[in-house]
Amino acid sequence: MYRFITFFIRPLMRLWTLAALASWNDLPRPPGVAGTHARGPDPLRVLLVGAGPAVGFGVLSHDLALSGNFARLLSATMGRGVDIDTIVDPVMTAKTALDAVNEVKLSRYDAVVLVVGLYECLQLVPASEWGRDVDAFLSRMERDGPDRLRTFAVEIQPLQPNTRMLRFVAPWITNRHVQRLNEELRKAGSTHPSTTIVPFLPPVISDQLRAHGCSWFP
Repeated sequence: MYRFITFFIRPLMRLWTLAALASWNDLPRPPGVAGTHARGPDPLRVLLVGAGPAVGFGVLSHDLALSGNFARLLSATMGRGVDIDTIVDPVMTAKTALDAVNEVKLSRYDAVVLVVGLYECLQLVPASEWGRDVDAFLSRMERDGPDRLRTFAVEIQPLQPNTRMLRFVAPWITNRHVQRLNEELRKAGSTHPSTTIVPFLPPVISDQLRAHGCSWFP
C-alpha cells in the first residue's frame, strides 16, 4: 500500500519541492562554503557537508549556525581547538554531496560530518537508491581519506506535522519515508568501520516561528 501511494504522490512532491525552493531562497542564511573556529590547542579539523539543519537558515554567519555551535561544543568537550570547513546547500543530496567533495583534500581532516536526506525525503527518493548513494559517499571517505579520518552520518530529522511542508501530504507518508531512509543509512553505516551513525532528534518547532536560528527549517 505504501509503495502504491508513493508511486503516485512522488511526482507531485517533486513539483511542490521545486516550487518551494523560491521561498527557501528568500530566507537569510550563511554562504555555502565557509569556515568556523573554536579556540584551543591542537585543533581538530572537521568537514561539515550537507543540507537541512546544516545550512543555517535564519542566521547570516556560520558562527551562529550549526557549524559554529558544533565547534564550540566539541571544543568544550574535548579541550581542543576545532576548525570546521562547511560545504552546504539546501538541495544537497547524498549523491551531490559526493560531487561536492571531489576537489576536497580529505587528508586535511580528522572527521567528516554528513547531514543529508531531508531533500530526498521530500522528493520521496526510493530508499534503495538513497542507500546506494550514501554507501558511495562513505566508501569514498574510507578509500581516499587518511587512516585517522572518521565519518559521522546524521540521521534524517523527523518532520513535524505542523510544519508548512507537511500541509501538502499526510504526515505519515513523509515520516514513514524518513524511517525507511534512516534504515538504509544505518545499513550502509554498518558496513563501514570508520563510520558512526548519529541519531538526530530536534526539538518541536512551532510553525509560527520564522528563521530563528539553525534549529529551524522551513
